[in-house]
Amino acid sequence: MPGATLTSRNHTVPTASMTTSVRDRPLRPKAACAVSAESVRRWYLQAQIDRGDRRGATSEELAEIKELKAKARRLEDDNDILRRATVFFAGELDPRDR
Repeated sequence: MPGATLTSRNHTVPTASMTTSVRDRPLRPKAACAVSAESVRRWYLQAQIDRGDRRGATSEELAEIKELKAKARRLEDDNDILRRATVFFAGELDPRDR
């Protein structure tokens, strides 16, 4: 079907069989798109930040922040366990309770 086109409202778009360019591929109906417009907008803004075109935390910095927050959470949990163990063992060793 070379030379075929798809029409969406007032736009005529060549089919994918005519070209390999992303811009020239047929338009999909909105219901078939699994990614929301908001997701695409955020990805675009993050790409601008990563390139240095916009201010903000880069993807690498965000990943590091996420990793550090997880590590801090684990350390807080470890400290809580140690605190409880200390209270437990201090009570076990207290001669007044015998």
